[in-house]
Amino acid sequence: MHKGVYCLVFRNRCCTVEVGSLGEVTFPSGWHVYTGSAQGPGGLARVARHIRVKREGIRSPHWHVDYLLVQPGFRLSAVACAPTTAQSDECR
Repeated sequence: MHKGVYCLVFRNRCCTVEVGSLGEVTFPSGWHVYTGSAQGPGGLARVARHIRVKREGIRSPHWHVDYLLVQPGFRLSAVACAPTTAQSDECR
């Protein structure tokens, strides 16, 4: 699988979410974009996992974005992927 970066585009209504070690985070209504790195061994297959989490749910969230994916108030509206081998491209 290719390595790269990806963006998950969410639309939500205002809500407060318990996000692991970050604690409670309040998200205003609107559009939010989560940008992630897929440089590990699974590469961009990580995106398929995020979509599966949104569709099927999970018992215990692993990544911070999982806490948003399982919230009924967050709708996953779009996904964009870009193959790259450069480290930290998600921060640019």
